[in-house]
Amino acid sequence: PVAAGAALWLCLLKPQLFLPFGLVLCAWIWTTRQYRVLAGATIALGVSAAVVWIVDPHCWSQYRGMMQLMRYDRAAIPCLSVILRNKFPSVPFLQYFPAAVGSVWALPFFWRRRDRWDWMKHGSALVLVSLLVAPYSWFIDQCVALPALLRGVAVTRSRLMVAALAMASALIELGPLMNRDLMHSKLYLWTTPFYVVWYIVASRRVSDVDSSKAVPELVDSSYSRIGVGV
Repeated sequence: PVAAGAALWLCLLKPQLFLPFGLVLCAWIWTTRQYRVLAGATIALGVSAAVVWIVDPHCWSQYRGMMQLMRYDRAAIPCLSVILRNKFPSVPFLQYFPAAVGSVWALPFFWRRRDRWDWMKHGSALVLVSLLVAPYSWFIDQCVALPALLRGVAVTRSRLMVAALAMASALIELGPLMNRDLMHSKLYLWTTPFYVVWYIVASRRVSDVDSSKAVPELVDSSYSRIGVGV
């Protein structure tokens, strides 16, 4: 549990991508009394912060200055929450409305499944929803969806779904060839909603599968199935 908590350091690099996920994680730690996970995350964060401060004692003031200059609450970032903010510029807090809705949804989602909670299975859906409702996210941030998508590939019984994911990946790769900027082009607003819908459809028939057993057995073959889909 301590090592698992320390691994959350990677999520803490961009906490805005994991708001519903983080809320459920805290609820899970409380209900299961797995406080060692929280201890591992705190230790990892504290040690890394201390190391950075030793290397550059002015790092925190420099970071604060950078954040004041960048102003992510005003930047033109191609994601659904920022599009909502730009649609209603007089109500800037709407940028955080999807994250609030996602967080309100996440707690009942967890509570109904708390006695059979599976981080591989339920956590995958939670990560995708968290990415969808993030207050801001760049296209490159969508790499956090990969574990959930691999889980979907591993458990789905439909080669058509695998092929659909492969085709979506191919369309993304065509962007740079068409001189489209992956970081700023609004043409890529479809990707995160697609991932959420794809995962729901791909895993809908395996709700009774113990993913902790199914994924290790199927993940090796899933790569060959991706090849078939391509």
